Amino acid sequence: RFALSEAVTHLRTGLATLSKLRPSKTRDRIELSLRTALGPAVVAQRGWGEAEVNQVLEPAWRLAQSLQQHTAYLPILNALAVHYMCMGRLDQSLRWADRLLEAGTELDDNRLKVVGYRAASASQFWLGEFEQARRSGDKVHELYDPERHWDLVSLTNTDPFTGEGIYRGQYLWMMGYPDQALAAYQAAEANAR
Repeated sequence: RFALSEAVTHLRTGLATLSKLRPSKTRDRIELSLRTALGPAVVAQRGWGEAEVNQVLEPAWRLAQSLQQHTAYLPILNALAVHYMCMGRLDQSLRWADRLLEAGTELDDNRLKVVGYRAASASQFWLGEFEQARRSGDKVHELYDPERHWDLVSLTNTDPFTGEGIYRGQYLWMMGYPDQALAAYQAAEANAR
């Protein structure tokens, strides 16, 4: 019960003490490390819609870019896309999904693309843009490989295929394809198992 709140407190304290360090790449790496740990802790404690999430992770994104810490891109960008989606700020959520896709293309990183298309599909679903959500979801299905992408759940809190499948079943049903919707739910459930 107390570990999460203590972790958040310690990470916030760590960020506050950074002002005592001289500007340097080492200091920036420490800040990036603290921010990338604090973001998920705040989500776990307060939920995806907590305002502190973007206050912590948007500076983390700028640091990751300036330091070219490519491994930090995926969890930061995904968390920001989900955060804004949960706040109902779908235009911003789609912008972060686009950044995932741009980074995936720039770095030729299939993992960023899979998560980017999953994030885009979710926001498009909530916008009622079911055909666009389907196109983005189809890209998830095209790129997703359970052998190569099994660890994405630990970085994003969601398996991309399963997460997209939840929306896929709903938008296919609303588009008038109940058999395809059922198959989508079954595929997502089988993948989750």
